[in-house]
Amino acid sequence: MTKNDIITQLIDYIRQNSPTVKNVETIPLDARLFDLDILDSFAIVEMVAFIEQRWSIQITDAEITNEFFKGLDKIADIIGSKLNTQARPEAKSKD
Repeated sequence: MTKNDIITQLIDYIRQNSPTVKNVETIPLDARLFDLDILDSFAIVEMVAFIEQRWSIQITDAEITNEFFKGLDKIADIIGSKLNTQARPEAKSKD
């Protein structure tokens, strides 16, 4: 899955779940989702749950920061990184 595929799926999710975005033509990839009034505290929880379910990854509480939600580009990078780590078991740390 490419970064563009991830971004497309994130945009689709946002368009379906955020009333403030339904009529917006474009969402800047590098804009903070809070600054665009796309996410509030409740929407963060829902979006994280969507990401975890859709890509079968875990986002820890420590990762849910302003940096994580800096923009769709950043979120897609984090998802891609987690997917790459899952795809390469030898990259995981050993106990």
